Amino acid sequence: CLSDHRTTLAIPDQVSARRREILSNFGSPSLPYVVFTIRDRRILHDPDDLRNRSVIEFEPAITSLTERGFNVIRLMATTTDPLSSTNERILDWQVRRDGRPGDEIAIMSDAAFVVSTTTGGDSLGLIYQRPVLYVDSARLLLVFLGTELAKFHMPRIEDAVTGNRLTFREVLDRGLARVRETHEFAERGVRVINSSPQEIKQCVDEFADLFLGSTNSAAETHQSQWRETLLLHGGSELAHRHGEIRARMHPASLRDLEEESS
Repeated sequence: CLSDHRTTLAIPDQVSARRREILSNFGSPSLPYVVFTIRDRRILHDPDDLRNRSVIEFEPAITSLTERGFNVIRLMATTTDPLSSTNERILDWQVRRDGRPGDEIAIMSDAAFVVSTTTGGDSLGLIYQRPVLYVDSARLLLVFLGTELAKFHMPRIEDAVTGNRLTFREVLDRGLARVRETHEFAERGVRVINSSPQEIKQCVDEFADLFLGSTNSAAETHQSQWRETLLLHGGSELAHRHGEIRARMHPASLRDLEEESS
C-alpha cells in the first residue's frame, strides 16, 4: 500500500528548485498549497464525459481554500477555460504555456493535497504520498482504491425513469461500479448528476477540515460498511484490480450511506 511506505522516487535538487521558482508566482510562496487537476470541456474523444467540467464550478472551493490559508494551483497541460481570478493565492498553471516538461512532478510532489475529477494526473500525487480527494467519482474503476491516501466522493445517481436516488447497494447491484465509459450509465437506465459549485465547495471544505485536523467526523468510523457492501455486491473486479480496498469514502457520501441503512 502506498501509504505504508515512503516513496522511493527521489526529488532531485533541480526539481525542488523548479518548484520554488513556480511558487514564487504567489504573493506568499511559503504557504502550503493544494493542486486541482480538472478535466476541462475541450476533450475531443468524448465531449460528454462526466469528468469534463468548467473550472467555474470549482471556483468557490478554490477561493474557500485560500481563505483557510492555502495557496491553490490549478494544474493542466493547456486549457481554453482559464481561471479569471486575480487572487494572489491562486495560480492557473498551464505547463505547455507557462512552464516546461517536468513541472507536474515539481508541483505534485510537495502538494498539501490534490483535488481531482479522476484525470489521471492525480496518480503523481499518490506516488509522492500526497492525499487525493476525488470529486464526483461516478466511475469507481478510475479511483485508486488500494490506498488510504485516496478519498472519494460520489455524485447523485438516480433511476432515469423514477428519478429516485439509487442507494450504494443499488449502484453496485446494477453493475455501475464496473462502468468504464459515460454512455454506459444511460444504457443501464440511470442518470448521473454532478455536484453543484456549492456542493463541491462543501465537499472540499470538509476534506480540508479533516486534513487540518480541525474536525474528527464520526462518519470516519463507518468506513468498513461501504467496503463490505462493495465486496458483497459486485466489487470483486475492483478488488482484483486494486487489491485490498483501503480508500476512504468522503464523509458526505458516508452520511448518505448511513441514511440508506437507517
